Amino acid sequence: MGRDKALLPAPDGRALWQRQVELLRSAGVQRVWISAREDQTWAVPEAAVVRDEVTDAGPLAGVVAAWRRSQATHLIVLAVDLPDLPLSWLLRLQQASAVDVGVVGLRPGGPFEPLAASYPRSWRPAWEDALGAGRLGLQRLLIEARSSGALREIMIGPENAPWFRNLNTPADLASE
Repeated sequence: MGRDKALLPAPDGRALWQRQVELLRSAGVQRVWISAREDQTWAVPEAAVVRDEVTDAGPLAGVVAAWRRSQATHLIVLAVDLPDLPLSWLLRLQQASAVDVGVVGLRPGGPFEPLAASYPRSWRPAWEDALGAGRLGLQRLLIEARSSGALREIMIGPENAPWFRNLNTPADLASE
C-alpha cells in the first residue's frame, strides 16, 4: 500500500482502525486487542495494543499474541483493511460459535476468509506450535481445523462477497 492501512480513511471518514474498533464494540466484544507493529505508534486509548512476538510472521503472530493476553473463550479476528464488512457478519460469527468450534467464511471453491472470523481459545496450542515451527499459513490451519470437525464454515455468496473487499494497493483505495 505504501502507507499504514490502519490510518486510511474508512467510507465514513474515520481511520480504518477506528471503524473496526467501533464495529467490534457494536458487536458486543468486551475487550478489543489491536495487533500492531512496533512502528505503529498511533496508540489507541480505547483498545489494548498487542505486539507480535515473532516478526514477519503475518496474521498468525497477531492472533497468537492476542490469545496470550486474552482470557476470552473466542477471539473475533477482524482485519483492518476490510472497510465494507458489516456488523451483521460479526453477529453471525458469534451466533455460530460454540465451545471449541471456530467459524470462518468460505468462498465457493475456497479460500477461507481468515481475518473476519471467530477462533476458540482451545486452538491456541496448535497455532502456537505452528507459529514456532514457521508454518504461518492460516489457510492450512483452517483446513486442519475443518478435518478435525472444529470449524464451522459460512458460505460467502455473491450477495455478501463485496463485504470482503481488501484494501491492499493504492488502486484499491481509489476504487472506493
